[in-house]
Amino acid sequence: MVKSFHHVKVIAQLALPHLFSGAARAFHQGAWSRVSRFPNYRMLTGRPWQRLGVADGLIAIDTPQGRASADFIIAGTGIEVDHRLRPELAHFADDIATWNDRFKPPPGEENIRLGLYPYLSPSFAFVERVPGAAPALRNIHCFNFAATLSFGPSGAAIRPMKYLVPRLVRALTRDLFRADIAAHWQSFQDFRGFDFDGFPEGLGVEE
Repeated sequence: MVKSFHHVKVIAQLALPHLFSGAARAFHQGAWSRVSRFPNYRMLTGRPWQRLGVADGLIAIDTPQGRASADFIIAGTGIEVDHRLRPELAHFADDIATWNDRFKPPPGEENIRLGLYPYLSPSFAFVERVPGAAPALRNIHCFNFAATLSFGPSGAAIRPMKYLVPRLVRALTRDLFRADIAAHWQSFQDFRGFDFDGFPEGLGVEE
């Protein structure tokens, strides 16, 4: 599915990531194997955190099943895709087209968070919100989690790399060739070399 994701209709492109975002994802087998071998490892499920505090010098975590204590916390809080928050993109962020700009989902299927994902070209490049307003955007390619809505799991997942890295390379080389086509054509016309220059002297080849 990842190989052809960018060909599907926009309704599917918006619906599938929405379903993926709400689906449980298995952790990597290697990660599980590394931590589960420790005798003091425990996985506690069905315990949403209700409140955090400090008690007796430890972090107190209140859940519906009672209080748990911890020395420290590593919190996986997820990510937010919003190019307006990136310092390197903030200067021209308003010129970048998002899915909110290009697609209006049916009533009841709106998703503000997914609508902020950039609407990418077939070359993984940013697209102008207003045509002609920021032509340089075609030279900025986005190959990370923000490409998910346009290409499916891409720069943030290992398994799709075998499909999408070659596609990105082909897109980059194609765009570079197109950008320099005038120079390539002129070089071809100016060529004055020889395709074959292997006749020995005195062979008697008539011109």
